[in-house]
Amino acid sequence: MSKNNFDFISASGEMADLVRSIDWQNSLVGIPENWPQSLRTTLSNLLNSNFPMFLFWGKELVCFYNDAYRPSLGITGKHPSLLGSTAKVGWSEVYEHVLEWTNHIFDTGEPLMFHDNLVPFYRNGKMEDIYWTFSYSAVVNDFGEIGGVLVTCMETTTQVESLHKLEKSKEELQFAIESAELGTFDYDPKTEMFSSNKRFRDWYGLDNKPLHHLSEGIRAIHPA
Repeated sequence: MSKNNFDFISASGEMADLVRSIDWQNSLVGIPENWPQSLRTTLSNLLNSNFPMFLFWGKELVCFYNDAYRPSLGITGKHPSLLGSTAKVGWSEVYEHVLEWTNHIFDTGEPLMFHDNLVPFYRNGKMEDIYWTFSYSAVVNDFGEIGGVLVTCMETTTQVESLHKLEKSKEELQFAIESAELGTFDYDPKTEMFSSNKRFRDWYGLDNKPLHHLSEGIRAIHPA
């Protein structure tokens, strides 16, 4: 087994140690001494970043990632075998999408951006629905060509699921209001303005403008 030279990586942490421990001699990228400077620099920056990052290198899409990205792979699943594997093997369940996005970068050089995008993959012993906000951007190699694709990303599953729960609660509340034929209003004591649903406005003979002053509502009530 050859001894890898990782003098260009000054990073510490689990992923930096893992990169150093692998025998890259028979890998698609070869030994680190022969890695292009662009790969060395990008990988060093990636491993030193506290923001989740993932790198696909070369047309084979060899995979690298940092400590900040590591938790999104779950307790069991792709880690650590994903490091150094190809996207076709490591991301087989979403390879069609990965290939589409990386091909776009290699073909056009134009970055891609996605917000709260559903990308389900295998982790924690099962397929999970996972939401991401992420970008794909080109990494230029030593020859001035696109040599890889850098993914900067943030998992937003918790936020998206919370929003879905909130939307579901609103739908259930609205269903209850309609089923019970209730009139509803929201009043702001500071402005003395209120908004209401159509049923409430019909009951009090109010017009259909979005906001009414409290005095309008009071005038609609019989003095008795």
